[in-house]
Amino acid sequence: LLYWMVMIKTCENCLVCCSQVKFKAEGLKNAVFELNSADTNRQVIRVRKRRRAAEKLSPEEEARKLHLQEEIFYSHIMQKLLSPKYCLSIQSIALDMPSKAKLKAALDSAANRRAKRFVELTELDLQFPLAFLMDDHTSCAPSFLKSEPVFCVEIKPKSGCVSTSPLIAPTHIKRTTCSYCLRQMLKVVEGDVDEQSHYCPADLFSGSPQRITAALESLLQNPQNNFKIFYEGSLCFTGKLGGKHKQMNIQRLVDLDDLLSREIFVFPNETFKEQTKKPRELLVAMLCDIITKEQKLLDIIKETQSRDYFNIEAIYPFYNRLLELELLEQLEEYCLTPQPNDLITIDAYEYKQCYSLLLLDLQELRAEIRGPESESVLIRCFRIIKDFLLAASLKDCSIMITLVKYPGRNYDGALEPTWSTLTVPSGGGADICFYY
Repeated sequence: LLYWMVMIKTCENCLVCCSQVKFKAEGLKNAVFELNSADTNRQVIRVRKRRRAAEKLSPEEEARKLHLQEEIFYSHIMQKLLSPKYCLSIQSIALDMPSKAKLKAALDSAANRRAKRFVELTELDLQFPLAFLMDDHTSCAPSFLKSEPVFCVEIKPKSGCVSTSPLIAPTHIKRTTCSYCLRQMLKVVEGDVDEQSHYCPADLFSGSPQRITAALESLLQNPQNNFKIFYEGSLCFTGKLGGKHKQMNIQRLVDLDDLLSREIFVFPNETFKEQTKKPRELLVAMLCDIITKEQKLLDIIKETQSRDYFNIEAIYPFYNRLLELELLEQLEEYCLTPQPNDLITIDAYEYKQCYSLLLLDLQELRAEIRGPESESVLIRCFRIIKDFLLAASLKDCSIMITLVKYPGRNYDGALEPTWSTLTVPSGGGADICFYY
């Protein structure tokens, strides 16, 4: 960990204090803030939260260790799994007290734009000394197109895997219906949504342009927080919930068409008359082309999601047995540090060996761990849990597709390595070139 501590940059240039800070998004454990400074590209900072009055303040040493473990897990496991091309570059920075105070003020002032449960349950962990800094992909652009408007589409693909666990009965609904669609059924029953989405992750992962198009159209019709559009860094479309771009609150697809036709699909008048597709249909077609071109990413996500070999019904009791055997510390070290088999799925032999371990009761498992093959047994036990955690991580990941239109016909210069090109045919000869 000493090597990683050397790489942490302190807030000596007062990055947070010298920037305009605006709340952007949050989950249960972290909040994300937008930093706008005249000296830098747009960036975001991810800061740790805690539950109000339910958790002790994080001791600095413990918090520092947790942060560094998270950075190692991301940089040395997730980035290698997905490849650096598809992962944000992150940088650890140390926060001083003025920076923390400014972040807290920004979070408090955004209370009317935050989910009620997050406002009531969580607050910034002011004892946490570190945060992650990264580029803001909702507003970044290639260096030669800094003045062009930026659109960003966020897709949460979720999981379209159907359980193949031998511990699930052959007649169980998990054998025929993916986890996302099952969750949709539950949301309807519990009244969380008005109607079930027609989106199925299996369509998005299929590699078929027709099925990918159907998936994207379903997400547009019923996003449920799984499909968002950002314009110039601000959320402008999430379906029923609306957005937060200045006074923009797009709740209808016809209003989305209006925005897209003004800002992104602007054809010459004589060409536009020949257009028969609505702007949102052009957007879906463009996204489908991008997803098809980058199918490798979808394949990696799907393969990693499928590492949930045995389902939570078997994993959770097994995890508790490992805790009873006082193996938590070793398990955490295995899961949070790179291992030789992180990038390799288990073969049929390993699957059979892991399956047999899940069937053991506490005493039988203890005997195996203390037996002549204790080292290989421990590694299998830990790998069962780690593969499940990797699968769970990518079942809730986001794909951010940043779109910038090039005003000419094409760009002849050297393209920055993280950007690719896509041309949208107009039907009248005046095609539009985009960078994504």
